[in-house]
Amino acid sequence: AGLEDRIRVIRGLAEAPVEETALAPVLHEVAERPQTPMLFEDFLDAVHRKREPLLTQTDIFRVTEIVIRSRESADSGRLLAI
Repeated sequence: AGLEDRIRVIRGLAEAPVEETALAPVLHEVAERPQTPMLFEDFLDAVHRKREPLLTQTDIFRVTEIVIRSRESADSGRLLAI
């Protein structure tokens, strides 16, 4: 995955590059947002029912890694591999 794989949603608009090497974005209106699962409630239910929660420990560690590397990238002004 590279920069050309980015999609951003800002104020109801989804932005994605036109082609792999293009930097010009294409804007698409986002009609409706998907229902966000209640992750904490799901976690409690998963503990109670002894099942895997929607957001796994592996997912949590991966998201944390992405956030930390993103912050490092922003602080240094460089692109960093994730």
